[in-house]
Amino acid sequence: MSKRRLNLMVVPHRDGRVRNVNFPFFVFILFVTLILAIIAGVVFLGYIYTRDVIDVGRIPFLEETNKEKERKIEVMENIIPEMEEKLGEMEKKQQELYEMHRLDELPKEGIKSEVSNKTYYEIEEVDAMLVMAKAIEENLQRIKKILAQDKEMANCLPTLKPTKGWIMRGFGNTVSPFTGTIQMHRGVDIVGDRGQPIWAAGDGEVIFAGMKEGYGLTVEIDHGYGFITAYAHNKTILVQVGQKVERGEAIALMGSTGHSTGTHLHYEVRYNGQHIDPMPFMMIE
Repeated sequence: MSKRRLNLMVVPHRDGRVRNVNFPFFVFILFVTLILAIIAGVVFLGYIYTRDVIDVGRIPFLEETNKEKERKIEVMENIIPEMEEKLGEMEKKQQELYEMHRLDELPKEGIKSEVSNKTYYEIEEVDAMLVMAKAIEENLQRIKKILAQDKEMANCLPTLKPTKGWIMRGFGNTVSPFTGTIQMHRGVDIVGDRGQPIWAAGDGEVIFAGMKEGYGLTVEIDHGYGFITAYAHNKTILVQVGQKVERGEAIALMGSTGHSTGTHLHYEVRYNGQHIDPMPFMMIE
């Protein structure tokens, strides 16, 4: 079988003899392959050149980025020991508050006493310290809230003796000065001078101020937390319903109105609707 050949005809632009060039087919394939290889080489060299130019242009940016990272590492080297010291102080303060105010019931999840032993500039350690600081801060906020509630409750409890004087009649089954028989006395009677001030036994809101059958001019204060106090037989009332009062604030003047044998204060304490002995609460005079 004869080998394939190509015949190339050359036709001159002007009058002249037409020439025929005859060559094997594989020569044509080699020629085309060479042309494509040259084109590919030119494209590749262009890509390499362009990439190098771009990389050279990025060198200042990369250098600045590396410098910035070095600066951050240096800052972290200085900050982390300080953070560790402050976290230690926060944990110590937190523990003191736990012990001082018996707040062991507070949750302590997420609180750790030490940071992982990683290279000090690793970002994971910084994140761990931030999480730790946030957890401690949340616990301190809980403690603050509880202490604020405790302080409010302490101010509201009727622990102040509501006036000066001596206690003529106590709480419980006592002899009635009117009938001479044993009757339940729901408060204490404090004898004093006519017109002397009567004080609120704790912070609260006035819920009654006026004449009450048997009690005469009476003031009642709701202290919250289930406590209500009553001040009876007054000469004059100095407050009105809805008024906020503080412990020690004058609310009335002593008198003998209502069913009374003489100038005195009849003082009652009710807890959740039940009359209780006011004596244990009168811790402040």
